[in-house]
Amino acid sequence: MIDRAVELLSKGECTVVAITTSNEVITGNGTSVRPLFEIVEKNQEALSGGAVADRVIGKAAACLLCRSKVSSVFAYLMSEPALKLLDKYKISVSYEKLVKAIMNRNGTDLCPMEKTVADVEDINECFEKIKEFIKSTPPPERI
Repeated sequence: MIDRAVELLSKGECTVVAITTSNEVITGNGTSVRPLFEIVEKNQEALSGGAVADRVIGKAAACLLCRSKVSSVFAYLMSEPALKLLDKYKISVSYEKLVKAIMNRNGTDLCPMEKTVADVEDINECFEKIKEFIKSTPPPERI
């Protein structure tokens, strides 16, 4: 399942791919954690046991994935806090590059989403913080 998600992601037509246990393919496009959040919010139960491939997975995205109970995850770029959280929930993980933290677009500070969840350990509280952030922040322009 994860191989198929990675293959679809690699085509560059979307920024995140989720595959459910019934083999339904759900894709999202956009920046930040927003596309993944929208997929999770609409399909949380269907994602249980499924696979997700995303371009970037930081702690915020990892919280969403843990809450959704996916079985496997792939990212081109993954942060150490994300890996630690996914390991804690026994989710199979693969990535191309592991970094200490996900940085903002300018590379000058932590990603705003990562700052939002940095000190949050409970995945349900994390979900609420992400939801609040997304609802109060317009989608960033794609670069």
